[in-house]
Amino acid sequence: MKNHDSRRKPETEIDSVVVSFRVPRSLARNLEEIASHDDRSRANFITRTLTHAVSLEPAIQTIEDMLPRLLEEHEKNPDSIQAEYWRGAMGGARSMLMAFFGKRAVRWVNQKVRERSKLPIPHVVPMQPDGYRYGIDTEADIV
Repeated sequence: MKNHDSRRKPETEIDSVVVSFRVPRSLARNLEEIASHDDRSRANFITRTLTHAVSLEPAIQTIEDMLPRLLEEHEKNPDSIQAEYWRGAMGGARSMLMAFFGKRAVRWVNQKVRERSKLPIPHVVPMQPDGYRYGIDTEADIV
């Protein structure tokens, strides 16, 4: 027979838990420093960071905001300075996402962006100084 404490909330009503784990002191100091620059507690900073890491919503929103601008400029002239600017911004966003979370996260974010925006994703292969593009963007829907 289970011992029920009348003061405890049923498990379905618990909305948070305490998580305790060990990290190197240097990591804790770095987290504390970053959090303080953001006017947050270390715990709040870690919670916010983990929440964003799980949902990847900031990445989805960033790429979703860039996509219409890139697509508009790409349709006007795929080699224009404006298209190249947005292509570089999109490529940079993807590179940062891949550096933190890997290639699968980039694919997952791009898929979420496609679903939400209902827009195709143009390539982000940059133009080289000789005026040509080398390589392939496996995440692009249109070349």
